[in-house]
Amino acid sequence: MPDNEDLLSEIRAKLDYGDSEWSDIREEGATDMRYVAGDVWAEKDRKERELHGRPALNLDEINQHLNQLINGVRAAKRAIQVAPVGDGANDAIANFHANLIRQIEYKSHAQIPYTTAFENAVQRSFGFARVNTRYESDSSFDQEIVIEPVFNPNLITMDPEAQMPDGSDMRWCFVKEWWDIAEFKRQFPDAKISEFTSDIRGIADKWFEGDRLLLSEYWSIEHKSKTLMLLGPPDGSGAVTEFKDTLSKETLKELQARDWIRRERKVQSPYVCQRLTNGVEFLGEKTEWPGKYIPIVACLGKVLYVEKDAGAKRMIMSMTRLARDPAMAYCYTRTCEIEAMGGVPRAQWVGYAGQFEGHKQEWAKANHEPVPFLEVNATTEATGATPLPLPQKQSWDPPIQNLEIAAESFRRGIQSAIGSSPLPTQAQRRNEKSGKALEKIENAAANGSYHFVDHFEDFLRHIGVVVLDLIPHIYDTTRDVHIRKPDDSPAQVRVNPPKDDPNTPQNEGEGPIYTDKGRYDVTISTGPSADSERELASEFADRIMENPQVFPLIGPLAVKLKNLGPIGDEIAEALEILQPPEMRKKKDGQPPIPPEVQQQLAQAQQMVEAAMQEVQKLQQVIQTDQIKAEAANQREVIKGEVEVKTSAQKAEADTQLAQIKAEADTQQAIQLANIKAELELRILDAKHAHELELLKRKNAHDNLSREDEQRHEVGMAAEEQAFNAKQADQAAVRAAQQHEMASVTDAWDDGA
Repeated sequence: MPDNEDLLSEIRAKLDYGDSEWSDIREEGATDMRYVAGDVWAEKDRKERELHGRPALNLDEINQHLNQLINGVRAAKRAIQVAPVGDGANDAIANFHANLIRQIEYKSHAQIPYTTAFENAVQRSFGFARVNTRYESDSSFDQEIVIEPVFNPNLITMDPEAQMPDGSDMRWCFVKEWWDIAEFKRQFPDAKISEFTSDIRGIADKWFEGDRLLLSEYWSIEHKSKTLMLLGPPDGSGAVTEFKDTLSKETLKELQARDWIRRERKVQSPYVCQRLTNGVEFLGEKTEWPGKYIPIVACLGKVLYVEKDAGAKRMIMSMTRLARDPAMAYCYTRTCEIEAMGGVPRAQWVGYAGQFEGHKQEWAKANHEPVPFLEVNATTEATGATPLPLPQKQSWDPPIQNLEIAAESFRRGIQSAIGSSPLPTQAQRRNEKSGKALEKIENAAANGSYHFVDHFEDFLRHIGVVVLDLIPHIYDTTRDVHIRKPDDSPAQVRVNPPKDDPNTPQNEGEGPIYTDKGRYDVTISTGPSADSERELASEFADRIMENPQVFPLIGPLAVKLKNLGPIGDEIAEALEILQPPEMRKKKDGQPPIPPEVQQQLAQAQQMVEAAMQEVQKLQQVIQTDQIKAEAANQREVIKGEVEVKTSAQKAEADTQLAQIKAEADTQQAIQLANIKAELELRILDAKHAHELELLKRKNAHDNLSREDEQRHEVGMAAEEQAFNAKQADQAAVRAAQQHEMASVTDAWDDGA
């Protein structure tokens, strides 16, 4: 006999009750899916028509409306946002949670479970997704959170008493899967019951079907009795709450000795557990789920409570439900139209037997080309000498127009039932074609089915709540966690670092990340579709680009918004040259140049410009086509003096630039090199410009020559004065030497 029979009996009873309450909803959902799959005919009617060779058309007038809603949700992706609430919560940790949830969605391919649940809600009225955990790899003990799809929602039996459209208030839930008994024996060799005899099957007959058995996860919310304590000093200050079972005996004794236990009360603390069963035994031990929510999230359609014989009964409406009858009527009308067209007689002329003898070829030709006349036999052997009436043309017009009107009426009925109103708006009556008018028409159609989108956002919000509740339990150790920022760029954050570690990361000044710190709330933000967002951004960029001062700043971005392909990317890269250096540095990730270095760069630039001016002056003096031979030497002297001066200034500028390069980091040195190269280009440009200017100054060479002669004469006079002074100095030196020699001679004579 199976163990834990009382609990197993309770589980079987709950599954029977849940399947019974969900049976009508699932049956209607199955009919909805038949219509979505393009089969609108009842099985009996279709077989009868096939038996008699009559057509039964299936024309799809439903999926276009369903796909518009579903693909609209796909295009306008929702984001799970996290906001701090209290208990030490802050924006930095809230952003971390939002970025981590975004990474969980990315790694789980969450668009699949999200759109699968929404598609099922729209098409058959109910859908589900689940949150699960798994190890990061086979060589790790760290776990991660994943979001998984539920492709067949009929395998979920949710607590029928749950009222919320996201299932957040469910008390229990079944996740079922049918297994081959042979496969079950291979996967669960330690199961106590391996032979499922008729007696065993009789215990749980609905859990067995031929060679298959039902394997089910049973999720339930249970409660533990705990003692909540209010702790604090006797003076009434600094009170805190704590559960008694979390404190050691020594701590309790110390609290009692200090009289710090102010108040106690018993509370029923909920927790989630999971059991795996085949209906006759439990497979493995009960597992306590780390979170406080059952990790199965529902996405329901429109929920109604309809009064019936047994009282109010819950109905969950899909978008397909009320469109089924007009869709069936539409297909029936189109089928009748085809049958009517097929009933048009192929033989257009009717006459007596033998009346066409000898003229059959002409009458056959008359059906597809004009002939001048037709003849028939006035009599036949069967009719004798009495003339026969002329053949009669068979004409029958099928009621196509009436059937078209009826079909259009049923098409409008489909639109009305789905929520895309067929009634013409004022804009439609005026046949307006402007973008605003079309946008209003589309919005009017979308509002008719927005209640499905609203329930989908509730579904996403509860997904975020379940994941957020799990994060402190799964990411509870010191580890590096991958996150994904709002711009979809990946990053890595260290969480739960040791509190006494001086190298604890501060998360950009906001402090370290501790996953168990604070309380947070979850909201859903909806962005525009990718096409709408790009179109709006492109229009906005076009408006602000009309300002020539703004164009260099956003030109590359504006070109990228136009989606011009590879050539557009090349244009954007070319326009980046127009951007200020500060924006290019920011884009390249270079650090900003300190103000003192910027000042030194400005001084160096001024010195280089001064040197460039000296070079220009030199060129104005020495670069002339016709210079008298007498001024050649003087020009070389002046050129040498200016070159020495320029070289000294350049050397000084190079020295200062070298000092700046030594003080700045590698990126600043690169920037300085770019500035120097730009200045050198400007000097070269100035030289080229001066060469053109010299052509205009050829007529002034005489004046320049006279000035050169004057400078030469002044220079020669200066040299002559210098030579005379030098000769005088040498004469003085010789006189001094002679005087000294005379003194030496006199002294020698006295000694002798």
